[in-house]
Amino acid sequence: MSSRIPTAVLALAGLAASAVAQFDGVAPVAWRWAETTSAPPAGAPLVDGDQVFVAVGGRIYSVNRKTGNQNWRFPVAEPLDGNFRTGAALAGNLIVGATDARIVYAVDKATGALKWQHPAEAPVAGTPVIAGNAVVYATTDRSLVALNLDSGSPLWPQPVKAANGIYPNLAAWQDSVIYMTNEPQIISMNVATKKENWRIGLRSLSAATQLVAYGDSIYVASGNYISAIRAASGGRKGEVRLDKTLSFGPAVSANGVAVVSDDGYVFTFDANLKPVFRAGINLESLPVNSPGFVGKWVVVPTTNGSVNVLDPTTGDIVFNYIVPPLFKVAADGGGDTPPARFVTASGPAAESGSTMLVLLRDGSLVAFDSRLGVDLTPPEISMLWPRRGEQISGAAPLEFLFQIDDASSGVNSSSLKVYVDDKEYEGVYSRDGYLSVKIAAGGRNQPLTDGRHEIRVVAKDWLGNEATQTVNVSVDNTLAATGLAPRKSATEGTGGAGGRRRGGAAGGG
Repeated sequence: MSSRIPTAVLALAGLAASAVAQFDGVAPVAWRWAETTSAPPAGAPLVDGDQVFVAVGGRIYSVNRKTGNQNWRFPVAEPLDGNFRTGAALAGNLIVGATDARIVYAVDKATGALKWQHPAEAPVAGTPVIAGNAVVYATTDRSLVALNLDSGSPLWPQPVKAANGIYPNLAAWQDSVIYMTNEPQIISMNVATKKENWRIGLRSLSAATQLVAYGDSIYVASGNYISAIRAASGGRKGEVRLDKTLSFGPAVSANGVAVVSDDGYVFTFDANLKPVFRAGINLESLPVNSPGFVGKWVVVPTTNGSVNVLDPTTGDIVFNYIVPPLFKVAADGGGDTPPARFVTASGPAAESGSTMLVLLRDGSLVAFDSRLGVDLTPPEISMLWPRRGEQISGAAPLEFLFQIDDASSGVNSSSLKVYVDDKEYEGVYSRDGYLSVKIAAGGRNQPLTDGRHEIRVVAKDWLGNEATQTVNVSVDNTLAATGLAPRKSATEGTGGAGGRRRGGAAGGG
């Protein structure tokens, strides 16, 4: 059963003006729509005006961009036997997607009515692409299949096969499909004639490599290189070598090009691949899928559940939001393996007007919009370590660990302050929502003397709502050292993904 989970009050005034507005970089959650699924979806939401399309579980849905309400679903009754695991494509008046039950479906984007369906001979790999009037998809048996977009009937008597294998991520330019083989080569083929337009060899390719067609070029991030290839001729338009290995596909727009490395650094370029930040912008976590442009911003989802919005010209992270589960998890977790505190994105972010849209692996769709959402709620601050009421030693090693969450607009890490008896202490805030304040031998944070001490944490969200949490601790230095907070899993730690120093002279934006 589908539902719309509101996390902020909708601001209906000014909706007409928002149609021409762009996402402004910092925004609360306007709404969150969800559908139950046993199979994580993939890809970015598809956008056509105020209609947003997602393929989740055994259905395709249309959701209203302004309200988060469902326009239609296909099928209306019981879901399909298979699941849409590889996303969908928008082609004229149709939404096209393939299920893991080897069926390709095309539905009307206005009504959700089925237009045609096609049984595939082998499992479909990757998202179908639209080349001219054809739907082209790859299969797991190293083949390409082309269908008539209007009818779903096969365009070729037999699939096109590659002896050395065809990677699943395709691109299309005009009436040609662009695909990769593990020679490694990129090949452009005219769909109507099945004749090659060109082929070009690269130093390395993998099944995770993604091609992006933009304007007259094909962009690919492979190994240590970002390359631009002329779509018409296959000639090299530009290439840059980096000192890190790149992951996933590039993000390309009129504002430039962005790529992300497998260890979590973002590199940005202008339209001619002239580097803007050759040293990279540290995400302090690992990428979970490709970056994307939303307006003038680069958006990168990471494995710690964070949606990171970056300014590609300055390198600043202008907005950061950790997506919580649909159901709140207790701060102390409980058990040896507590449930995850976050949900990761299924693909790049998309935009529609002033709204940023992110499809998540739990089957939900979240919309960020400063014109549609209102955030009047400050962050929540919980102390995880030491436990409340516990008498502790103030000597090193000692850690105070806090969990700081904000479900509406996210925690602004530059706002965090920690005080012990009104003296500012230094803390490290990780992108997965933990603030760690450590007392170590020779460190800046001084050990605590015997007696009662007051610890005060101040946090703001990205829209300026402020919260203060005060905790009193009782110190007896005849006790054994309290030590560091136990880490039950990688998702709970503060050190694995890196962090930023907060508080005192070491604080910063």
